[in-house]
Amino acid sequence: MRLLGRYLDLLFASNDFEGEAALVAHIDTTITDLIALAFGAGRDAGGLARMRGLRAARAHEILRRVAAGFSRPSFGSAEVAHAMGLSSRYVNELMQESGISFAERVMELRLQKARALVAAPRRATPP
Repeated sequence: MRLLGRYLDLLFASNDFEGEAALVAHIDTTITDLIALAFGAGRDAGGLARMRGLRAARAHEILRRVAAGFSRPSFGSAEVAHAMGLSSRYVNELMQESGISFAERVMELRLQKARALVAAPRRATPP
């Protein structure tokens, strides 16, 4: 239920998927799978829902946690895995399925932040 709620929050915060039929179909499937899991889907349906919807929701949750914690020097996949009750290997596997590794995503966000800091106008120091 928690993952379903977070997934829906993510969707309501963005309208970037309008006109993207394949993306809308994926979102529909993921929501259906998460609802099925929340209400105790049977063996076959539950297995299918875990392979599709639960993995997608967990991947979104991992990305959310990366965005929230990347700036801490000690931040890593083990921290996210522990917080979510998953193994580090599974967290890294889900990130790799998204096309970028956990470490690469963290580095990308850190570099974006550094670039923004360098590009920001300097503030005048008080006399």
